[in-house]
Amino acid sequence: PALGAAARFGPDLTALYLARAYAQEGVLSPHFQRNMERGVLPPLAAFDDPERDGAGGMDRAPLWACLCPGDPARAVRLARVDASTDHGGEAVEAAGFVAAAMALAFQETDAAACLLAASEFMREDGRIAKAVHDACALRAQPRDLARARLVWRHGGAEGSPLTRLTDLLAALLLDGSPTALSAAFAGVLNGAPNAGEADALAA
Repeated sequence: PALGAAARFGPDLTALYLARAYAQEGVLSPHFQRNMERGVLPPLAAFDDPERDGAGGMDRAPLWACLCPGDPARAVRLARVDASTDHGGEAVEAAGFVAAAMALAFQETDAAACLLAASEFMREDGRIAKAVHDACALRAQPRDLARARLVWRHGGAEGSPLTRLTDLLAALLLDGSPTALSAAFAGVLNGAPNAGEADALAA
């Protein structure tokens, strides 16, 4: 439904157009779906939705990255519009960050460079940008210690956007070879089979 809405409305795509496309296909949360069927539209449709502040808004970010390879600014804008249909606050920012990082992964194979560049689209004083810069700084420390410090400093509630981002940062920057993992990550986006650990991240 997102692809159909994007093709139909192009640069005029809004959260409302996407919400209507999603509601027509019945793919939103039950709370949001019921509100849409009653004529309650975004952003009120997501009011008091238990999933509003969750990490689900990040799940659709790869779509916008794949539609905007090498164009993180456009990927961020579209991912934020999409996530704002049924999420708010940091959940929308996290979706934009993932879209930017994945759009950059088409051209940049170094994980740290890719993530730092994506963080430039986030609020400088926001928790996402701080977590990215901290993760990059911690790479010089022993892996287990660095991971523990990253999770302690930036990990949030279970299922929150920041917790999922912290796991992503740890996997890309602290575990294994960041360059190889980032290249595999880009390979997943390009449809390469058997890309290893990056498969789980892209999923």
